[in-house]
Amino acid sequence: MRYTSVRHDEVIIRHMRAGSRLFASIALMLLVSIAGQGQSASSAHPRAYVDATHLGDSVNLSGQWAFQPGDDSRWSRADFDDSHWRVISTTDSWQDQGVSRPLDFFWYRLHVKLPLQHAPLSLLFGYSAFPYEVYVNGQLVGRYGQMPPEERVDGALVRVFEIPPSAASGDITIAIRFLCWWRWESRYIWGGIVGERGLVLGTTRAINDEYRSWQSQRRYEWLPDFSVGFLSILLAAGLLVLYRTQRKQSEYLWITAYFASVTGWIFVNDFQSISPISIQAIKYLDVGLMAVSEVLLLQFVFAFLRQSIPLWLRTYQLSLLGLPLVVAAYFAGLISLSASDLTVLLWGLPYAFVIPVLLFWRYIRGLKEAGFLVIPLLLVNLNGILNSLAWLLYELRLRDTDADFVPTFQLGPIPVNIGQIDGLLFVLSIAAVLLHRFHKTSREQERAQAELEAARNMQEVMLPQQIGSTPGFAIEAFYIPAQEVGGDFFRLFPGADESLLVVIGDVSGKGVKAAMLVSFIVGLLQKIVEITREPSGILSDLNTSLSGHTGGSFATCCCALIRPDGHLRIANAGHLSPYCHGRELETPGALPLGIAPDTTYDQVDFSLGPGDRVIFLSDGVVEARSKSGELYGFKRFGAISIEPADLIAMAAQRFGQEDDITVLSVELQPLPTLI
Repeated sequence: MRYTSVRHDEVIIRHMRAGSRLFASIALMLLVSIAGQGQSASSAHPRAYVDATHLGDSVNLSGQWAFQPGDDSRWSRADFDDSHWRVISTTDSWQDQGVSRPLDFFWYRLHVKLPLQHAPLSLLFGYSAFPYEVYVNGQLVGRYGQMPPEERVDGALVRVFEIPPSAASGDITIAIRFLCWWRWESRYIWGGIVGERGLVLGTTRAINDEYRSWQSQRRYEWLPDFSVGFLSILLAAGLLVLYRTQRKQSEYLWITAYFASVTGWIFVNDFQSISPISIQAIKYLDVGLMAVSEVLLLQFVFAFLRQSIPLWLRTYQLSLLGLPLVVAAYFAGLISLSASDLTVLLWGLPYAFVIPVLLFWRYIRGLKEAGFLVIPLLLVNLNGILNSLAWLLYELRLRDTDADFVPTFQLGPIPVNIGQIDGLLFVLSIAAVLLHRFHKTSREQERAQAELEAARNMQEVMLPQQIGSTPGFAIEAFYIPAQEVGGDFFRLFPGADESLLVVIGDVSGKGVKAAMLVSFIVGLLQKIVEITREPSGILSDLNTSLSGHTGGSFATCCCALIRPDGHLRIANAGHLSPYCHGRELETPGALPLGIAPDTTYDQVDFSLGPGDRVIFLSDGVVEARSKSGELYGFKRFGAISIEPADLIAMAAQRFGQEDDITVLSVELQPLPTLI
């Protein structure tokens, strides 16, 4: 019994040991199985993976993507093993992630698990710094920009790509092929994709709704710029109309051209986000239009101030047109983008302060209109400098963000920045100042026109309307007034001894002042010729009476006494000498009337024969000027001086009249024969 019992215990123990070994084996197998399942579970999904089975309408794919420099068409396929690729974030810069810049191409890959049933899908692709191609399960679904050999880098633009149903069956692999444009610096690259939404996968309906929402938001963002641009165009059109009525106000023309260039700059910067434009074109247009606008604004300010631009400032102004050369140097690889932007900033720095300082200086010197432009111009220029400085500090790694120093604020749904407010104030200030100047100039023109009419009426009274018959002389006179009333005058005084006294002259200046001085001279002549008919005495008396009473003006005058026997005596006070037979009758030179009271006037004698004709003229004849700037001159006049007075005057007028033209012809008639 005991033996049996022992055996039984041994059997139990053996069974227990066998059970333990079996249990251990089973446990070991279970552990191995669990470990295998765990390992399988850990390697079932690639590291760059998104579970979109519960995506709803859309899912943001920005974040962790498999990244690989180089180029291989196999990388677009879904069955390609990318487990050895590095995983980086598309929302952080390469520099911050320690990613070396690719030499040319690089790829991103992301595996997305989709629900079993889903509506048609699309991708919303955010801003990209590079040309790219998008593949889904090996199928090309969209591209942006151009790949080599016709490489082209376009500006930032949001795109929507529909995924064909054949490419969206089951799980999908999204592969993006980028061309790393060699001119971009790592500082500005956020994995090739930037923006809050970056890359979004969703139903076509949801993606289209999101794209329309983005477009709506963009319209709100454009609204301030387009409002300023629209107002600028309206103001420019109005100023062109004003310029047609006031041609001498060149500031209207310059500011119109300025507004056109600024509006073009606004449209270029905003249009790049709705239509593909190459980076090169954007950069050239941006810097080029900026340089042109600076040149035009400088031109406007000096025209507005009625000042000529100093040579040193003119040199600097023209040098601004060389700013696109800095862009060319950047695209040629001669300088970095940071160096390019720094050069443009420093080059334009003097311009930003010269104009406000100049306007302020003229304001404190009495030109109140200039004061209205100082603050808006200073704000516009200062804001531009601060924005450029903010970007430059970011480029130089002295700042963590490229945002402007003054943040944007919301006006309802519309984002507004300080630069747009400054631009609006500047446009309104220009409109107010130039409209004020227009009304002021219009009043001045009306007053000047009234004075012109008064002066012309006075001049017509001073000039003989008809040449009476003078025995022994054939007289012709022809007068052509210029647009501005000049100071030409002439008088004929027949004598009791049948002599003829001829007085012709020209008063300096224009308008009413000149006409009043002519009236004064003619009145003096009427009294002086009653006392003396000697040419030198007449000029001396006129000079004595005029000295100190001309208000800074003076008068040239030629006085000639012609007797019936042909004796001609001439005295001249700075006027053109008369001509006879095409030759000048030279007279002694002397100062004009009204300059020095003690001036003496010598006289010279000539002898005329029957039929000889003496031509007296004003300087409007010889000083006629052609469109090319050539003077009519004495040589031409000498050749035509044998012609009648009206032909001489009209020839000078056709050549290019600039001043009053007066031609007086006196021909000595033969003495009557006694029978």
